[in-house]
Amino acid sequence: MILTGSEIIKELLFGRIRIKPFNIDNIGPNSCDLTLSNKLLIYKEKVLDPRSENKVDEITIPDDGYVLEQGKFYLGCTNEATGSSYYTPMLQGRSSVARLGLITHLSAGFGDLGWYGQWTLEMVPYVSVKIYPNMRICQVFFTKMAGLLTRYSGKYQDQTGPTASKIWMDKLREPSNYHNIPILVNNNLLNTLLPICKSGTTKIAYIPWDQRYVVSDMGDVISLINKPKLLSVFFRKEAYPLVQLVETKIYVHRLVAAAFLGPAVSTTGETLVVRHKDDNPLNNGLLNLQFGTHKENSDDAKKNGKIYVGIENHNAKLTDNTVKEIRLMRYQQKTKIKRLAQIFGVCEQTISRVLNGEAWSHINDGLGNLLRPAYKKYELTDEQKKGIDESLLNGIPRATISKQFKVPKRVIHHRAYKLHNHLEKHRTKIGQG
Repeated sequence: MILTGSEIIKELLFGRIRIKPFNIDNIGPNSCDLTLSNKLLIYKEKVLDPRSENKVDEITIPDDGYVLEQGKFYLGCTNEATGSSYYTPMLQGRSSVARLGLITHLSAGFGDLGWYGQWTLEMVPYVSVKIYPNMRICQVFFTKMAGLLTRYSGKYQDQTGPTASKIWMDKLREPSNYHNIPILVNNNLLNTLLPICKSGTTKIAYIPWDQRYVVSDMGDVISLINKPKLLSVFFRKEAYPLVQLVETKIYVHRLVAAAFLGPAVSTTGETLVVRHKDDNPLNNGLLNLQFGTHKENSDDAKKNGKIYVGIENHNAKLTDNTVKEIRLMRYQQKTKIKRLAQIFGVCEQTISRVLNGEAWSHINDGLGNLLRPAYKKYELTDEQKKGIDESLLNGIPRATISKQFKVPKRVIHHRAYKLHNHLEKHRTKIGQG
């Protein structure tokens, strides 16, 4: 969510946003314009090295302006220092400046939560363009955050003036194994927490993204804010218990899996879910949980008798008798799917699944798949079979035979197929003899 201009002013007055110096005339519909200082930096070296500090020259922009040369790289900065511990500031170039061919910032338009300082601008002109001190050069807007708020405390905090890259101060970081899950509490804290956990608890781990909370291998979730407190669980319509972490409601079994099992990584690219081995949603102990696919989860439910079919499913709108009636109407009267859905008050997809046997498959009426319009079954007499076979052998068109014997052409096609197979078998026997 982006704050409007009036909301930015309100948050400035409440002290949750800082813009210094502040000019109310620079407030727009959902941003605040920032102005250019009179200082520029240019690098001395032709090749810049991220592992060492690169030397710079400083330029002062005179009141009558300074020409930025086409294709050169300059570091400028804003007069205003901005920041917030409640909203994330985002920097964007002004449209009017962009139309002069000047890139205000190459990529660094993101301000961390809690960062405060003057913005360094990475400026590249596509054409030679003149700039002036205090001109409105860019705009800042503020977005609302969700989740645990962690404030910035890095190397660019409280920066003033154009600041060259400090990437050389970064330490080389080796790949980590997802924080080496689980992150277990130390023995002192473990002994403090065991009395409020379920019996049988042997391990307690931090929740990886918010270490103000821990979870035990028996499914107890504990807040460490102020003093240790066991969080109470609550339920929605389903039977899976949830807990409230700050503003987030989350299932207990997912917390246990995240804290002890780590990320749900699939080698096949399938989405994984947390499975209860005994299919009991209240048993959230570590030994009862494992990752698996949706199909494996469904198979567990079937194996444990937790998937109900027919009228045993409390969500079912149909009954065994109405399902039989639907299938008979389709078979005898060729009733359309849309009309069946209207009559029985269900969606067309449900009717289709009933007709093809995907749903209510335990209803065994011998009618098979009725998704296509049902055909009337024709029983031919021996005399009809003989006459049709003779006509086919004499080369009479099948449409003519259909009219002569007053049966659908599909019956003639079926008879021709059987006659062909009979003759093939007879020919094979003669060849073998």
